[in-house]
Amino acid sequence: MALKKFARRDVILPAAVFLLTFAAALFSLRLLSLNQEKDERLRAVYAAESTISRVSSQLNRYLAESNFIKKYIEAGHVLREEEFAGISGNMRDGSSVIKTHELAKDGVVSQVYPVAGNEAAIGLDVLHNPARKKEANLARNSGMYTIAGPFELVQGGTGALLFDPIYTYSKKGERSFWGFSILVLQWDNFMEEVELDKMEDAGYRYQIWKKDTYTGEKIVIAESEEDFPGNALEVACSVPNDTWYFEIIPKAGWFSDQQLSLDIAIAAIIGMMAAYACWELMNRHRKDLQHEAALEKSAQEARAANEAKTRFLFNMSHDIRTPMNAIIGFSELLEKHIDEKDRVLDYTEKIRSSSAFLLSLINYVLEMARIESGKAVLKEETGDLCADADALGRLRALCPAEKADLHLPYGYRTSLYCERPHQSAGDLVECHQQRHQVYARGRTYCGVGEGTAGGGAEDGPLYLYRSGRRHRHERGVSAPYLRGVHP
Repeated sequence: MALKKFARRDVILPAAVFLLTFAAALFSLRLLSLNQEKDERLRAVYAAESTISRVSSQLNRYLAESNFIKKYIEAGHVLREEEFAGISGNMRDGSSVIKTHELAKDGVVSQVYPVAGNEAAIGLDVLHNPARKKEANLARNSGMYTIAGPFELVQGGTGALLFDPIYTYSKKGERSFWGFSILVLQWDNFMEEVELDKMEDAGYRYQIWKKDTYTGEKIVIAESEEDFPGNALEVACSVPNDTWYFEIIPKAGWFSDQQLSLDIAIAAIIGMMAAYACWELMNRHRKDLQHEAALEKSAQEARAANEAKTRFLFNMSHDIRTPMNAIIGFSELLEKHIDEKDRVLDYTEKIRSSSAFLLSLINYVLEMARIESGKAVLKEETGDLCADADALGRLRALCPAEKADLHLPYGYRTSLYCERPHQSAGDLVECHQQRHQVYARGRTYCGVGEGTAGGGAEDGPLYLYRSGRRHRHERGVSAPYLRGVHP
């Protein structure tokens, strides 16, 4: 039953183990991927903040170079054209980012360096120009530098304006707005200098943008060349008088389809390994059960063999007493009738036949090992079963003490009859033993001096008679030892 139960679970249990292990492994791998995504987002935040920090550092460096002019004006000095050109020329040495340096007194550009190519900027009122007034007024009111753009410049090209407000102080210490020191930045060169291209080399897509101060519209400051997806990480970075938003995402995404496929494959492999281990354990357990069943069967066979051996020895001990009693009885009769030749010859023949039968029984006892191993064979002989039955009857007649409750006087007439055929081929000793048992059962069912006990030699019913009536019947036991019956 246990083996059948395991056979039904050969597929169900490993499949259940596979599904559970697959789900658990996939869940664990997903958690691991989420942790990796979290780490990747932290790295992206660091990259964005580092980039904005470089932008702020570069802007501060440019402002530091123009700070001399700002301080000079704040001190109350008047900066002539020649002085402005000389200072601005020294400030631009080796720099490809600063395109133009402008001074805008009261917000109107009055001085430009270099003048060549930038004439259109002279006279521009940044406080009222639609494209510049927002940042210009913000810088004037806050007193902090503000970056505007990038946008198209009036003198041509694309650039950003860095408004640095200038204030002067009266003798009473009152502060008044003087104007702006404006740096016009070459935007493309500025982006190269802050090394935004390294973001793409590091495997990121990015977009830097800010909101329009009045309309709230999105103004893109810089972005990567590749298409920008919508599930990017947004990092808000503060710059003077403004907030820039840095959106960044790995080119492969936070969690790629390839990673998902790999996780599914790994989870499937782990699930199959667990299912195989479960199948191996079940197979081992099934083999253990089979081994236990085989041991139990062997034990049952051993018990059956012991029981058969016990029955065999019991029957043999009973059968051995019969020829022994016959030998003893005929020996006593031989002594009493030693002078009667006919009786002596008859008794001698009976003693000889009883001795031969006893010897055959002893030989069968010695073959017990062959019987236990199942290798015992029947000895085929040809003989007269009726003569054997008559001889057995004579042996039984001389056993008055075989049963305590039966006292048969000498000469008690016993008849083990046998119907035709008289000549049969088979194991005659076995037939003799079976007839002996038939007779013993017959005596059990027949009273003293009442009726006869009979057994058929053919493979048919065995009839026992008591007082001429059928008393009991059962299958004949001599027939299996017969073969090749002859009339």
